Amino acid sequence: MSLQDRVDELAAQQGSTEEDHLLHAQIVRYERHGTAHPGVNETYYVVLDDGGEAFHKPFSGVAVPTAQHYGHHPDEVPMHECGAWRLAHRLGPAYAEIVAPCVLRAHQGEAGALSARQFGLPLTDEPLTRVPDRARAAAFFDSLIAQQDRHAGNYRWDGDAEKLGLIDHGFAFAGPGQYVNQSFFVAWRWARDEQALIDADQQALRNLLESRDLHGLGRFLLPEEAEALAARADLMLERSSILAVGEF
Repeated sequence: MSLQDRVDELAAQQGSTEEDHLLHAQIVRYERHGTAHPGVNETYYVVLDDGGEAFHKPFSGVAVPTAQHYGHHPDEVPMHECGAWRLAHRLGPAYAEIVAPCVLRAHQGEAGALSARQFGLPLTDEPLTRVPDRARAAAFFDSLIAQQDRHAGNYRWDGDAEKLGLIDHGFAFAGPGQYVNQSFFVAWRWARDEQALIDADQQALRNLLESRDLHGLGRFLLPEEAEALAARADLMLERSSILAVGEF
């Protein structure tokens, strides 16, 4: 299946309540976010006419050497951003509430992943003590999607709302042996000897494996990525545990 076929399949699955404004609201502001650095994917800050804020990561802005370092073709990076949200959405509220909604959308001819802004601060361990249940859910999710780059800058913590938000899933859906940079929540859950699956984790995995096509991800991920996702889910159920850091 070609990339265009997979893009078309992903686009056909979009349209939930959380996604509608990202898909249809007019973009009234579009500007580069941060300073360009070698090895960093281009990101654009977006304001929508309904007041929503988001970030756009075009296919053309993916840093090729970095993607290759993580073991991915550059074209897969925006697909992974969207795939992580689609999976969280289908797994249920415990996971959808912590992952930024994300759709595939073009702006001025540049297609890419458009993710809702997650408000709050990076580089804080407050979620671990303030909302440990959500931190455990984040660890489960990162283990399942083989998130390779969950460092402390790749989530947001809104202390006033007590909301944890996970961002940046381009380097996920890894295969066996691929590079892992950091896995903050997985390491934390293992360090607390809380790697055992809770009932909600187990049910989420069963639902995923019993679905016809991995909740739709099997239709747009690369075949080897879909196979690895199913294999991780099977192994987690067999062990009744999340996987260790880098165990893809």
